[in-house]
Amino acid sequence: MIRLGKRSAEALIDSGAVCSMISQPFAQQLKLKIQPPHGPQDKMIWANGSRMKIVGTVAMDLYLKGAKIEHVVVVADNLTPNFVLGMNMLIDNHANLNFAGKPPTLSLFDNMIEIPMRPRCDDTNCASVNRTVLVPPYSEAYLTVNTPNTSIIQVCCLKMQNVYVLLQLLVH
Repeated sequence: MIRLGKRSAEALIDSGAVCSMISQPFAQQLKLKIQPPHGPQDKMIWANGSRMKIVGTVAMDLYLKGAKIEHVVVVADNLTPNFVLGMNMLIDNHANLNFAGKPPTLSLFDNMIEIPMRPRCDDTNCASVNRTVLVPPYSEAYLTVNTPNTSIIQVCCLKMQNVYVLLQLLVH
C-alpha cells in the first residue's frame, strides 16, 4: 500500500516502466490537477508497440512508511492497474528491489526505509500453466493458460517456477 495524499492505494512496482503512471479516472477521483503533456511523455508506447494515450502529468506527494516523496506522474488513458511506480521513482529514490526475501521488499534511500511487498496473485486472479515454459529475456510468447474462472481477465499475474510475470490475457 502507498499513500497518495490522504488516500491509500495499491501500486504496481514495474521496473520495465520508464516512468510512473496513474490512470485518468483514478487521478480525477483523487482530484489531482492534471497538466497538459509535454516532452517525450506524449510519445510513449505500450509494451506491445501500440501508442499510449497520454492525458498529461500530475505532481503528487507519495507517502511510504512516513517518508514523503514528491513525484511527477504521467496520466494515461486505459491504464490497468490504476497506479504504477516506474523506474524514474525507483532511481530517483535509490530503490532496491529484493526478491530473495520472504516477503520480497522494496528499500528506498539506500536501505533507510524497507517496505514489504506482496504478490497480486491468488486463486481469484491468477493463471497457471500445465508445463514448464522457457521464455527468453526481452521476448514475447503465446502460452496456453488455465484461468480461475470464465470471466474475462484483462491483466493477470502468471506464476512460473516461483517467478511472477505480469501479462495481458487475450480471451476469446
